[in-house]
Amino acid sequence: MLARTVSLGGVHAYLRASGWVRDDSSRRESADIYLRPEDNREAAIIPTSEAYADYGTRTYQVAEQIGRVERRRRLTVLTDLAYAESDIVRVRLPNAHADNTLGLTDAMSVLEAARDLLLAAACSADRPQRMYRAGRNKLAARYLSSVRLGHSEPGSDM
Repeated sequence: MLARTVSLGGVHAYLRASGWVRDDSSRRESADIYLRPEDNREAAIIPTSEAYADYGTRTYQVAEQIGRVERRRRLTVLTDLAYAESDIVRVRLPNAHADNTLGLTDAMSVLEAARDLLLAAACSADRPQRMYRAGRNKLAARYLSSVRLGHSEPGSDM
């Protein structure tokens, strides 16, 4: 069950990033409550621990609620919750065939461009400047070696 793999930190990060506000006046030992500023009748109740036996069920219910409020599919919300603590870069694939596949040469070009994009971003985050000499920024190179490639998202048409 995908909901069981969602971290508590991911749920909190997603809600904060999406404009929900934690209601500290209603805080309980077993749950945190988040409200929508524009409609405080919408309350997302989040368990305070992943150790609770019903954590997956509660996370599923929160994803369902978020999906209803944001008019999104529950599976998409669950995926976003699962990756909320990760930095994700989505790259549109050029020259895709009708079945959403790529030729090997095109796929290699996409991967090289994605690597260059991430390296430039890492260099800029570490030491902003106009140009970078290849291989000079060791911190950015270390970061790049930790980057992982994930599979496409379920239901993605790109």
